[in-house]
Amino acid sequence: MRLSALTLSAAALTALPGLAFAADPVPSLDLRGFHAPTDPASGIYLEPARSPATFDWNTALWMNYVYRPVVLRDPATNDVAFRVIGHQLTGDLTANIGFAERLALGIDLPFLIYQTGDDPTAASRRVLGETAIPSQALGDLGLAAKFTVVPPTAGELGGFALALHERLTFPTGDDASFLGEGHVTSETRVLAEYRLVALAVHGALGFKVRGERESFACANVPLASDGSDPCETRFGNELPFGLGIAVVPQALGLDDEGRWTWFLETHGYLPLAPVAPFEDARLTEVQLGAAARYAVRDFSVLAGAETALSGGIGNAPLRVMASLGWAPRVHDADGDGIEDDVDQCRELAEDKDGFQDQDGCPEGDNDEDGVVDADDRC
Repeated sequence: MRLSALTLSAAALTALPGLAFAADPVPSLDLRGFHAPTDPASGIYLEPARSPATFDWNTALWMNYVYRPVVLRDPATNDVAFRVIGHQLTGDLTANIGFAERLALGIDLPFLIYQTGDDPTAASRRVLGETAIPSQALGDLGLAAKFTVVPPTAGELGGFALALHERLTFPTGDDASFLGEGHVTSETRVLAEYRLVALAVHGALGFKVRGERESFACANVPLASDGSDPCETRFGNELPFGLGIAVVPQALGLDDEGRWTWFLETHGYLPLAPVAPFEDARLTEVQLGAAARYAVRDFSVLAGAETALSGGIGNAPLRVMASLGWAPRVHDADGDGIEDDVDQCRELAEDKDGFQDQDGCPEGDNDEDGVVDADDRC
């Protein structure tokens, strides 16, 4: 944003008598640019269209560091003139559970661990108002629901899948922390994926509604004579989107134990109202990120990083995130008493007839004479 331009306009307008002003100096916006996904197989932003099995649950702790996400820039040089937030470290506690093979319900509690910015100046106060950014705070509680409309068409191998995903946030956060909106928001997305063994392509497109439109960096910009808000940086309804790929390197011969998944993603949003799409780049987000997940039985660790492809408010030049997840599961898919990590036939139960019973595969003709064991008298 343009500190000098906003400062000059604000100073000039405050000298005019008889005008009504927008009175809320608090950001009242979640400008963190990150919402932790609740599915245990997710990447940074995108998650699979498949829902967990009935009563399969998981929980995770996310950590998210971001460098200089909200700044004011000099209009002449485009240099950073004021760091509203210089460094920010947040966390998320998430949980998720599946129902009826089609539905998943999740919860996300974000919290602020530490953040810092420049000390307010006379110029910044004219633009931002009186801000007191806390170092620790709670964010807005998020509730998520995913319904798998089209389950994977090729079973375990993948195929096409489609889901509806809803995320509601409630105003439990500190309005001054940049993690709280001060009102309810709703984001509905369509999740689509096509998976074929080692490669999955994911896409998301949705619609986000805010319970109340918010202006940013317009603390002393007066309302127009007709009562409308002339502030250029107004946040309202948005169009969120995402596109990415997930690769399982085991199928490429790079991971014998099948513990890694690699992700490459881009995601963001466009404003829909009151500002039209592509009208103001400051209200647009586009991020590009990469991540890797390493899983050992019920535990998984994900680490990733993102960078901004646009200069919108809240778009950070660097974001680093990590998560530790726990998803307790049954590790014997065919119920033959041999765990999946050593079972050579995970979908077929061992026949337990005293012949090669440790490989997890049924042997229908132990002596290989062409007569199946059920009919073979020898």
